[in-house]
Amino acid sequence: MNTRAYDNTWEAGDAIGIYMLDGETTDGDGNHKYTTAETAETGSFTAAEGQTLYFPVNDSEKRDFAAYYPYRETLEEGNVYTVDVSCQTPQKDIDLMGAAKVEGKDKNDPKVAFVFTHKLVKLAITIKADGTSLTDADLAGTTVSLSNQQTAATYNVVTGGEATVTTGTAAEIALHTDGLKAEGIVLPATSTENMMLTFTVPNLNHQKFSWSVNSAAQSKSFVAGNKYLYTITISKAGVEVSSTVEDWTPGNGEGETGNAE
Repeated sequence: MNTRAYDNTWEAGDAIGIYMLDGETTDGDGNHKYTTAETAETGSFTAAEGQTLYFPVNDSEKRDFAAYYPYRETLEEGNVYTVDVSCQTPQKDIDLMGAAKVEGKDKNDPKVAFVFTHKLVKLAITIKADGTSLTDADLAGTTVSLSNQQTAATYNVVTGGEATVTTGTAAEIALHTDGLKAEGIVLPATSTENMMLTFTVPNLNHQKFSWSVNSAAQSKSFVAGNKYLYTITISKAGVEVSSTVEDWTPGNGEGETGNAE
């Protein structure tokens, strides 16, 4: 069986898990590991050793296929893939993707073309200095975190659909940073209210600068499969001065007289 996957840039060595289905059942043909040997937007995948899926000999027996990425040797009961975004490195290990079911294949039509879609949310952040109170050099080593985040979810790799967020105690997630760039893969959210991006700058005695995600017009929610791009300018807050001038207050009434000798 040959299989191809589209709509993503694959790296050599990437592995997907494939299920061959007879209706809704796997008949033991579940979670087979297929890998790609090339880095490309369209990847050709071949079975790992001992993992090849074979069609039934009978021409009339059709099979359906489902797939997910990244491959795991063991899933939870019921073909459930668990998601944990509390650790952001490496990014590709938490970049959950699923493919819509491909139906009605047999040994005479063995090519299975999967179209993968991202099930989580991608954040890409560029950090820069205002150029007046701070320079980019001042921001070296800046770390980025995102508050009020759910960190766990589940995804059924056979039935597909959306990932289901597991509601728990909200946490602050440290994003992956590289120079003045930061990336994050987080869970979908119906509202970004109370989500704050916090930038900690070591060169300024670890001073923290914060920005509300919800203040951006197109970031009121995090939609699965979407990538949100932010350019954040950091500046020192100048001292704002206001003043009024009042008349002198007489210290001795209307004045006094005296003779100097």
